[in-house]
Amino acid sequence: MFTRITTEKIAKWEQRRKIRKLLKSAANKDEGIKIAANNALCNISASCLKYLRDTHISGYKKNVVNNRAEAARTLGKIKDRSAVEPLISDWYESRGKDRVAVVWALGELGDERAIEKVTKSLHHATWGADRSFSLSSTAIGALRRIGTPKALDAIRFYENMVRRERDDSREGILFTCPYCKKTISRYAIDCPKCRGTLKRGTGS
Repeated sequence: MFTRITTEKIAKWEQRRKIRKLLKSAANKDEGIKIAANNALCNISASCLKYLRDTHISGYKKNVVNNRAEAARTLGKIKDRSAVEPLISDWYESRGKDRVAVVWALGELGDERAIEKVTKSLHHATWGADRSFSLSSTAIGALRRIGTPKALDAIRFYENMVRRERDDSREGILFTCPYCKKTISRYAIDCPKCRGTLKRGTGS
């Protein structure tokens, strides 16, 4: 007997397999197959965009985290450029796995409009209160896939900051949080202990 979680996993697997088949069909030499596949992909994309809009309006809910993440990843796989602005809007609402999925999708779409939010995600994942290796590595990959001079400059700037932070640590140059007096990196955006937002930093 299937549990609800097992059923959801099977549904997701079927959806991914369906999208892979449609993307393959969209490159078929037969014009009829190509048109039918593209129409199906457009319908899936429209459903995902509607889902993101609806959850954005109703606010962030933890119980739909996987569905929002799946919607973002699907838009990235289909490479629907019309999804760039909705994904950027969803970036403000997303947390945790949702935000990782949104950043990954923006990288797949390769649009320069996403650079600011992807870079901000990278900085917050490294120097914010909610540090996440998964998000920082996804953001670096996304910037590389966008691949424009501005995106590559953002990676170089980040790498230089990481090097400077390492040098500061070796030399004992640190910053004291004005709220809880914890000693932290001078590049920190939020204090990891009291979660107070610092007035200067990479993401402000």
